[in-house]
Amino acid sequence: VGAYLERLSASILAAIDADIDAHRDDPAAAVRAIFAAIAGDIARPSFRGCAFNNASMEFDDPEHPARVAARAYRSALHDRLTALAGPLTGAHLALVIDGLYTNAAHLGPDGPAARVPALVDLLLAREGTGASVRVDSGE
Repeated sequence: VGAYLERLSASILAAIDADIDAHRDDPAAAVRAIFAAIAGDIARPSFRGCAFNNASMEFDDPEHPARVAARAYRSALHDRLTALAGPLTGAHLALVIDGLYTNAAHLGPDGPAARVPALVDLLLAREGTGASVRVDSGE
């Protein structure tokens, strides 16, 4: 399971890095692209939640390879979001992703998860700087 999650992490992070590269001059567009990819993921007919969260719940040993891989993925994802949106908004976006995957696993992609793009826009614009620039003051 740990090796599978490491491969999955590498694949997802490569896709995120491609979104970031494609929107190098517009961090908010990169964030929106990341969330658009997540929307596609949760809309899959075979979707059963986040593989990283699911594995973390199945193995109680924090040093189990699956937990280590899940933690490393979450950390790398958080680092990317923070680089795009600053420490506070990056942390908020990471929490939104966790909630999005959990909610969609239970209520489907058309439930509250369908409203995430509006929430992302609110987070990106909350400091009144516009959504096309870094919007986090780091408070």
